[in-house]
This record gives sequence, structure tokens and C-alpha cells, in this order.
Amino acid sequence: MAYLKQNILLLLFTGLFVVQANTTPYKDLNIDFLLEDSTKTIIKKQPKSKKKGKKSFVSIIKDFEKIEGLFTLYWNRKNNQAYISILPEQLEKIYLAGLTRQSGDGYYLDGSSMLNEYPFMFKQVGERIQYISANAKFRADEGSPFKRSIDRHSSNSILSSTEVASNPHNETGAILADIGKLFIYDIEEITRKSQGIYSFDKKDSYFTELKSFPLNSEIEIALHFKGKKGKYIYTLPSSSSVLIHYHVSLSAIPET
Repeated sequence: MAYLKQNILLLLFTGLFVVQANTTPYKDLNIDFLLEDSTKTIIKKQPKSKKKGKKSFVSIIKDFEKIEGLFTLYWNRKNNQAYISILPEQLEKIYLAGLTRQSGDGYYLDGSSMLNEYPFMFKQVGERIQYISANAKFRADEGSPFKRSIDRHSSNSILSSTEVASNPHNETGAILADIGKLFIYDIEEITRKSQGIYSFDKKDSYFTELKSFPLNSEIEIALHFKGKKGKYIYTLPSSSSVLIHYHVSLSAIPET
């Protein structure tokens, strides 16, 4: 009987050993990633460039009225859009600008007022055209030491600027610039001068007339200003809105 018990216990221990040897509660560790090529690189998708080339000079002025003169102007009256054509020899050349206020508000601004005359030039810097007021407050003879000192210690002022609108003309090399972006701005600094009574509203400002002649080009504009909330201006139908008309004259300086 003792012999039988001994054999049964031996079989039980042997079975437990076999079961433990052939079963495991854990999965085998996956080491395949260690065998992969570690030199692989991730290639990021490059964003597509949104920059588009400029249109040709001729394609832009299609359906525009041509107004020839000192500066040739192109005007689409229906869309109230206009361009000024600037020749290579007209860049960085000094001209004379004259500004006249043609109407007022009957309260703060009077009409028919000659405001300012100043030398100006168009300058191309990269893909932009700058409308620059040349500093005439300090002057000296060209080539003199004092002239070099003035150039180092004084500055011109950029009044406005815009992107070059076209590729150069195939024959003349002229480029186009948007007149609206060059001349429709708070040209008299009414917002500052009125101490906030008025604020300039570009979206409702527009051209009223464009003309050009051999020695001068004329630009007439209506600038819209919004009245300050709570400020009553009895001369206006509504204190919240006023249109001020201006005449801008661009003239060649006679060579003497």
C-alpha cells in the first residue's frame, strides 16, 4: 500500500513539472524592431508655395481707360480702380506735389483751401513702390561736405507704399502701381489734427476724377471720415459721416 502511494505522488509531481515547463503566463517579447533599419528618416511633406507670379502689364490694363500725360494713368470707372504707370527713368526723380482741400464740413474744415506743396519721388524697393516726401528743410550744394552731412543726419518720409502690380512693360519697362493704395489715405492727417473727432474710413473713399497732361497729372479723391461717437456736429446731416474732397497735383519741375 505504501508503495502505491509513493508511485501516485511521483506521478503527481512529474505532471506538475511538465505543465509548468510547457506553459507561461507571459507573451514572448517582440524584438523585431531591434532588427529594423535604424537609418530610416521621416520625410515631412513640404507645403506648396502660395506665391503667384505677377500679371503682365497689358493684361492688367485691359478694359481700362488710358489717360496719357506726365504719368500715364489707367482708370476703370465701373470698378473704381486705377493704376499709375511709372517709367524706369521716373523712379527716384524729384517732382512737385500740390494738395488742395476742395470741400469741408462747415464746422471744423473749410473748403477751397490750398494745403501744402512738397517735392516727392517714387522709389522701388524690391517688390514695392514707395511714395516719398523728399526732405527740403535742409539743403546744400551737391558734392559739398555740408551736403554729405545733411544726407547722414536727416531723412525723407514715406507717405504711402504698395506692391508693384505688374511685370515691366515689354517695350518701355514701365511698371504699374495701384493709385488707390498710394493716394487714398488720410492725406491731410485729419484724424490726428481733429484729435479724434474724425477717423479715416478707407473702404468708403474713392476717386472722383483723373486727368493727365504733358507736365502734370491730376488726381481728385473723396475721403470718408467717421465722426466720433457722442460728438454732435450740427453742420452735418449725420455727425457720424463726412466726405472731404481733395485735389492732388503731380507736376514736373522745370529744368533751368
